Amino acid sequence: MFVSHPLIKPNTIEYRAYQENIARKAAERSTLVVLPTGMGKTIIAMLTIALHLEKGGEKVLFLAPTKPLVEQHAESISSIMTVEPVAAFTGSVRPAKRKELWESAKIVVATPQTVVNDILSWLDISEVSMIVFDEAHRAVGDYDYVFIGKRYGEKRRDGLVLGTTASPSYDQQKVHEVIENLGLEAVEVRTPEDADVVEYVNRIRPQWVRVDLPPEMERIRELLKGARDECIKELKTTGYLRGSRGTKRELIALGGEIQRRINRGDKSAYRAATMRSMAIKLDQALEFAETQPVGTLLSYLQRVVEDANMGKDKSSKLLMKRSDFTGALQLAREHEDMEHPKMGALREILEREMSADRERKIIIFANYRDTGERIVRAINGIKGIKAFRFVGQASKNGDKGMRQKEQKQAIEDFRSGKYNVMVATSVAEEGLDIPSTDLVIFYEPVASEIRTIQRRGRTGRKREGRVIFLITRKTRDEAYYWTARRKESEMLNNLRAWKAISDEIFFEKAMVKKHRKEKGEKTAAKDELVRKMEVAEKKGQLTLEDYLGEPEEKREERGIEIVVDHREGRSAVAKHLYRLGASIRGEQLGVADYLLSDRIAVERKEVGDFLSSIMDGRLFKQAGELSGEYMRPVFIIEGEDLFTKRMLSESAIMGAIASLIGDYRCSVLFTKNAEETAKLLYSMARREQQGGRGVGRRGEKRTMGIHQQQRFIVEGLPGISATMAERLLLHFGTVEKVMSAPEKELMEVEGIGKKRANAIREVLTKGYLKGEK
Repeated sequence: MFVSHPLIKPNTIEYRAYQENIARKAAERSTLVVLPTGMGKTIIAMLTIALHLEKGGEKVLFLAPTKPLVEQHAESISSIMTVEPVAAFTGSVRPAKRKELWESAKIVVATPQTVVNDILSWLDISEVSMIVFDEAHRAVGDYDYVFIGKRYGEKRRDGLVLGTTASPSYDQQKVHEVIENLGLEAVEVRTPEDADVVEYVNRIRPQWVRVDLPPEMERIRELLKGARDECIKELKTTGYLRGSRGTKRELIALGGEIQRRINRGDKSAYRAATMRSMAIKLDQALEFAETQPVGTLLSYLQRVVEDANMGKDKSSKLLMKRSDFTGALQLAREHEDMEHPKMGALREILEREMSADRERKIIIFANYRDTGERIVRAINGIKGIKAFRFVGQASKNGDKGMRQKEQKQAIEDFRSGKYNVMVATSVAEEGLDIPSTDLVIFYEPVASEIRTIQRRGRTGRKREGRVIFLITRKTRDEAYYWTARRKESEMLNNLRAWKAISDEIFFEKAMVKKHRKEKGEKTAAKDELVRKMEVAEKKGQLTLEDYLGEPEEKREERGIEIVVDHREGRSAVAKHLYRLGASIRGEQLGVADYLLSDRIAVERKEVGDFLSSIMDGRLFKQAGELSGEYMRPVFIIEGEDLFTKRMLSESAIMGAIASLIGDYRCSVLFTKNAEETAKLLYSMARREQQGGRGVGRRGEKRTMGIHQQQRFIVEGLPGISATMAERLLLHFGTVEKVMSAPEKELMEVEGIGKKRANAIREVLTKGYLKGEK
């Protein structure tokens, strides 16, 4: 039995009740779909797209994290759906060509990096009625999914979002972050044990093979552990690791606290920084000693020696002075060719597998490239084994990566049978179209539940699969395995809880949206301003009114006048301007924070607000209005941590700044703090006003073309911004028709309500009386 739908080609999708049920729910509200790998997340996405387009959906954007996945999804959609045309956007497609394809494509499959670049230059995301985020668990931190999700939520309130993943996270906060960043309202989760799924699930049988460290490797381990424990002990004694065990995660997090103490002038923090660096290096060496061949450990220790000899960092030099570290180094050199006992266990496993069935396909996951290379050399002598190493594109420590074309060819060779064993690093966990295998082997367990699920998902797609974990007793192998198990269990429990309450959350959000719509954005902004002002007054903070209390003639004596928007009244900038001798005039400005003359208007953004405004789209709306109103629009970005807040990638920030300058003709200036901002504003205002330019509310316009003149005229109507003027002209066609349109027709334009339409008609029809204000 196959799915029957006008947008799905006949006999292409086998009917599964759970897929249709999820798709029907996802077509009604923005949903996060969590399914085990191989259960048809892409099929559900296509079914949801079909239902959405059937109901009048416009354009669909399907996002996937890598170029190979984009190409795979585009091919699948084209072969299964009747919708045309389908376009694939990746970095290899020229921007001009992408713009051309965008105009005609009904479904666009793209990498998020490409879409972000296009949004920052020409792409209007509001044209999209539905977005699919494949591997939605990536929508955290500064990954590009976050920017797109936030921007889409701002630009298209009625848009539909579908997120799909097999492994969101055990951390409830991260799951919540994904849901918030993508604007999701519901969760649909299925596990292999669920009644409507179980008949379609191929069983995956786990197996554990345990080994013991030989005495020589155990001695190396003891020396490194002793050195690390001494560093941890010193950090605890000096108060830097209170109550902590000194795990790698805790040591990494400690970096921020140490840096803050250094900034405060605490000289002891320099010693702590060195101890922390030593502890991290030793912990990494300890992991190699416990889980990897001695040769892999030695390669790492020799890099530390090289850093010490070259004087790269103090921690490496101090390690070379420790007898326990140099003792471990000497033992590693003596036993460089000693295999980890896992290697012997691995050979035995593969010999059994090949003797049973030489047609089997196997993936061996190893965390490190060096270990992967050693595994390939060790197993290629086994009868029937044709193994190859599969790594990422970047080159690391002299180890050249694989180009994307090489990766694609290697995967095809694996699929065709030229190779039957892939030895892969984490690059093969997700984002690549790797064929299903009979067996997945973890050379070492990983603590991440997401990575464990992704690795395990490489088997059991078309038939029963198997997973084997190689575990060294009494080492972090055991800890990592059980950590991942615990996290996966917590993840499923959290998702079931989200599913149980998603209807309630959806109802609550719907009520909030309704309230906001009724109240209106302008009223909400005003209420928020009043609330902030009341809080400021309770705290005894000054407001702009403190500077407006003096007589007008006194303000005029100050000479340089600056108009300040009331929202900027509580900022330290206003206080510094007053101290510099500026005459401050507070007004409710529709555009800009400061007016310095009839042609210069300034929008001030603290770093945090600047980054947020990129993500939610406010920045470009403000830039358009500012450049439309004033001849010399200026953005001031205040603060010194623009690239360290990590809310957005550096490329996205640079792209936004370039767009302000190139697309909106705005000057972009940078200041360290409020005082520096005030000095810059005062200098600019003084130069303008001493040259004979006064402060005006509406900017002096440049010589304009006919379209600019048309927009300029319409912008003169009450409550009409540059964006709104554009909508009116596009709707009615001419200025004359805008001016003659009745109230009812004006209200057909997005953003024009009854109150605003009434105000427009009143201005256009009321008789002009001489002397009346």
